Amino acid sequence: MTISFDESLSAFAQVLERAGVDLSEQGGTVVRDSRGRLSFIAGGTISTEVADRVNRLIDGDLGPYVSPLGPIADQDSPGAKRVLSDKEALPVDVKLENDRGLTIRLLDRRAIGADWLHQPLSDTPAPPRLVFASIKGGVGRSTALSVLAADLAERGFSLLVVDLDLEAPGVGSMLIDRTATPLFGSMDFFVESGLKTIPDNFMLDCLAPSWLGGGRGRIDVVPSLGSKSLNNPAGVLAKLARAYLETPSPDGEPQQTFLTHAQDFLNRLTSLNRYDAVLVDARAGLHETTAASILGLGADVLLFGVDQLQTEIGYNVLLSHLAQFPVLNTDSDWRYRLRMVQAKSEPDDAALARYRMKMYDLFERTFYSREPISGSDIIDADFRFSIDDGDGPHFPIPIFEDERYRLFDPAQDRTQLTRDLYGMSFSPFVGICTERLRLNEA
Repeated sequence: MTISFDESLSAFAQVLERAGVDLSEQGGTVVRDSRGRLSFIAGGTISTEVADRVNRLIDGDLGPYVSPLGPIADQDSPGAKRVLSDKEALPVDVKLENDRGLTIRLLDRRAIGADWLHQPLSDTPAPPRLVFASIKGGVGRSTALSVLAADLAERGFSLLVVDLDLEAPGVGSMLIDRTATPLFGSMDFFVESGLKTIPDNFMLDCLAPSWLGGGRGRIDVVPSLGSKSLNNPAGVLAKLARAYLETPSPDGEPQQTFLTHAQDFLNRLTSLNRYDAVLVDARAGLHETTAASILGLGADVLLFGVDQLQTEIGYNVLLSHLAQFPVLNTDSDWRYRLRMVQAKSEPDDAALARYRMKMYDLFERTFYSREPISGSDIIDADFRFSIDDGDGPHFPIPIFEDERYRLFDPAQDRTQLTRDLYGMSFSPFVGICTERLRLNEA
């Protein structure tokens, strides 16, 4: 059978095993370059005989997926020690002959998408952060964020709302008047931070007070697009093309990526004012910017979905990827920060139970059923839940379908963010989010 990218890693591992190479994590590291070509760096010395055997076993189908620098090197090769000690390498399961499984150490070099390889941030910075994420747009993610912000502000809390959806900005226009739009938005920060050091007055020019903060509490909003972008729309795509670029760091430190810039952005913003919580609207899908929100902010992450096949397919990909990350500290287990949200759900017990079963099956297949990796430093942390355990990440928080929110535009109809209107659909969601943010009545 012709080999494709999907089979190349297993086929490469089979060749190495047939040649007598130790493929265990202690044995070395497989490197996959930015184009998908593979090489193996052994943790010991490789004899000329073994290296020749590996080369002979590589056939024409596998050849395009092998590094032009050679399929195998050992610990004494240039750069080998750096590869063998690289903390970005992940344990990955591969299938060998006769359907035997083996966990290898894979260092995945990527031209784009490298932030998805970032170990989830274990620390939970203060103030608490809540990320609103989804596989697809149109599932009410920004609407739910706006409702939660309105409810918390009404109860006297001070909030920071940040729009990190650079390509489909929304929450900024929902929560601030056009005339109150700040000079800069989050897009400007990512562009400018790649060019120069950002002063505090620039950060202040990214913030605008929301009209929702007219009651007891306060909401500061960072939109994706500031007034400079809105007044110069022809330049927005030029800025967008540069917002995702990695930037060099001094003294040989790793490149600064979108994820590390996002960490700096939130840390700088929360140092300017006192906030009780931070709400982040992430980009839909599996883009690089989504990785920053899910992995890099130390936030609780709400995974929005609707009862459609697209939701299951997308989260199957995401959860399967996340399951590869080790848990190095059970006192700060990042897995507990995930939680599904069922948007546009029917207020029907049977429908809710059906979706809960789908999500449980998905988590059980991809995320709960992890086997400990023998001989590694990964902690064997029990992470399993029953289907009806309301604390399980799979257990969806329902947001009930409401025709009054089909066209959500609180800037035009501010009654959409009054408790009397949103209470019926959003009460369970608001209550659970308030608990996750560890907020009491102000």
